Amino acid sequence: MRPNLIEEDYGWYIAVEPDSGDYFIDANKMMAHQKANDKHLNSIHCVFCLNETGATGRI
Repeated sequence: MRPNLIEEDYGWYIAVEPDSGDYFIDANKMMAHQKANDKHLNSIHCVFCLNETGATGRI
């Protein structure tokens, strides 16, 4: 699934709610986060960039 998402939405962000498996994609990191919060208010989710590393920038 990851390769298809990267191909379609490279550089966008994906918020994943692990318990349900729901995911939310948006070009804006905070909007992906907000979409996940809207559906799963009391849940912890992770946000990744849809690219080869899952992150943006360098540390």
